[in-house]
Amino acid sequence: MSWVGTWSTTSTSSASLSYGSTESDQADDARRKLEKEQTAELLDARLEGGAKVYLLSHKWFQDWKTYVQYSFGKRPPAVDNASLVLSDGTLRDPNPYKGVDYDIVPEPVWELLIKWYGGGPPVIRRIKKHGYGADVDLEDYKVSCRLLTTNKELRLQVSKERCTCHKLKKKIHKLYELTTELSQVRLFVEEKEISDDEFVSSFTSSYSTVLVDPDGSHPPPTNSSFSSGVYPSSSYTSSPPSYSSYGSSDSSYYHSSGSSREKGVIGLSNLGNTCYMNAGLQCLVHTTPLTEFLSGEEFQQILNTKAPKKNVVSALLHPKKVSYGSGDLARSYSELVKEMWSSTSYCATPSSLKDNLGQLSSQFSGYGQQDSHEMLLFLLDGLHEDFNRVKEKPYIETLTGAPGCDEVELARNSWRDHLARNNSFIVEMFQGQLKSTLQCNSCRHTSIAFDPFMTLSLPLDEATNNRGYDHFSEGLTIDSCIKAFLREEQLSDDDLWYCPKCRKHRPATKKFNLWNIPTILILHLKRFRTISTGGVRGWDWPSKITSFVDFPLSGFNIGAYVVGPSPIAGKSLLYDVYAVVNHSGGTDGGHYTACAKVGSKWYEFNDTSTTDIPESNVKSDRNYIIFLQKRPEPVPQPTPNTPASTPTTTTTDTATPSTKSSSHSHNTHSHSHTSHSHSSKKDKKKP
Repeated sequence: MSWVGTWSTTSTSSASLSYGSTESDQADDARRKLEKEQTAELLDARLEGGAKVYLLSHKWFQDWKTYVQYSFGKRPPAVDNASLVLSDGTLRDPNPYKGVDYDIVPEPVWELLIKWYGGGPPVIRRIKKHGYGADVDLEDYKVSCRLLTTNKELRLQVSKERCTCHKLKKKIHKLYELTTELSQVRLFVEEKEISDDEFVSSFTSSYSTVLVDPDGSHPPPTNSSFSSGVYPSSSYTSSPPSYSSYGSSDSSYYHSSGSSREKGVIGLSNLGNTCYMNAGLQCLVHTTPLTEFLSGEEFQQILNTKAPKKNVVSALLHPKKVSYGSGDLARSYSELVKEMWSSTSYCATPSSLKDNLGQLSSQFSGYGQQDSHEMLLFLLDGLHEDFNRVKEKPYIETLTGAPGCDEVELARNSWRDHLARNNSFIVEMFQGQLKSTLQCNSCRHTSIAFDPFMTLSLPLDEATNNRGYDHFSEGLTIDSCIKAFLREEQLSDDDLWYCPKCRKHRPATKKFNLWNIPTILILHLKRFRTISTGGVRGWDWPSKITSFVDFPLSGFNIGAYVVGPSPIAGKSLLYDVYAVVNHSGGTDGGHYTACAKVGSKWYEFNDTSTTDIPESNVKSDRNYIIFLQKRPEPVPQPTPNTPASTPTTTTTDTATPSTKSSSHSHNTHSHSHTSHSHSSKKDKKKP
């Protein structure tokens, strides 16, 4: 008997089995198995350009995937795409994101899901014939407009095939709330007036802003800087700019506040699923000490020392490959930073930087989605190698100690050895030092080491229950996450420590303490993990923790967690948040954005789109990476009737890391002779 044949296929409710008055667990398991087996190969099949596919609500699709994978998963109701389209079939959100708002399924999978669950409505699209990955043409144009009288911007969604200039005028007249007659409104693209009967698709290839003359008396300025404003969907391989929906169902638009663009408020072009890179870059570009370093004398000397030879013939015959320490990564990054802080354009294109990252690591050479945290670590490590003042790295054995040793001396000597191989501005600003303690469970042998770190990866496990569901914790704070990071843990069976006393790999406990904190502190919230169902035929299921983590935007005191030498230990160390990387969606897609503080205002950076936001919008359950900068310590004032002490020259103590940490550690926090990462191998899953 066919399982499919016994299921109801009505469109008004979930399918049900005809096994009597109750549904047994055995029948439900059989249904899960059947649905998984019948769709697995279809979902894995390669989608060719031009293939007919269906958009499916991301939330519904995730609920269904959870149901077929887990015995605790709840069977979803009928397919519901109401969140994607309006009753007339147009997109509800003019800028839906794959893996956040929708997923793509082949036609056979859609037919099976409708047969099993019913529902709808169908949202049919075609796979792009050109571009990277299986993405669709959403068949709408996003038009950027600017009013000549006030410079007020808006962006709206129009039909790709049916919208004429006259219809576009009507939308603009309504959204700008113009008081003039519609016949008086004139539209210009690159100083050329557009006639009423022209279709939008005929003048969008120029990618220029549509300039709006509200009353026929304002000709467009010559040599206009208004550029890059019309976005045909077919030009995007992943994520077009962000648009918000307002008003009636036939108009969706975004408008920016203010007529002038703040320096440093500039978007980044998405080169094909590179939102992970764009979000991380926005945070680094708005890291003031690093940006200032790039305009300093030391960096110019680095560029001069590592400048490529100008032998054109040799360059053509033997193309130069990017390598660590060659200066190419630093050069492309500094050029991007310069463009972003000096350009009047609305966006920059980080193609040169991405090419260099891809040459250094194949992980970033393609156009697939990657993890923003991994990209940041890799980029900072590459910049460190380009900035490194050490030309010949000596071989140095790792220092360890036992309980009762002089920890201050051990930490100082460990940092001295680290600087002997890694001495750069990145080390000075971004790296700190951890005390790592390992104890063998068998012989109780204890080993202490001091390791450098670039970022702190904070666990959020207390925000989940024992069954692995995502859980929204009301009391989760950055303090509780730091305490969890510092808590003693038992190493897993597949992560045993080689005990030097037993001379065997043994189960062990591990504990971290914060010894020194860098000037720029990067906190990584470990939202991604892998859940194993166990058993012989168990599955490893990627999961994302979506709990809200509260943290102060200013005056965060991390000093209470520092155990370094006096006067550092327990001292008030205040930090202010200046940038955040956010991640929306699940583990099999999603989208990265960033928030950064420019001057006194906060902005959201969503690929090419930039929007000023209230400070209250910075914190959310999407926060993934938090950037903080240490406040300068107040200069002590001389007491009355007491002459000020003579200023002394401060020299860098190469044996004490006050604002430093390690580049090559890549946030492994490993006990130097163990290679044991604080993060389990199953902790990370690229979204």
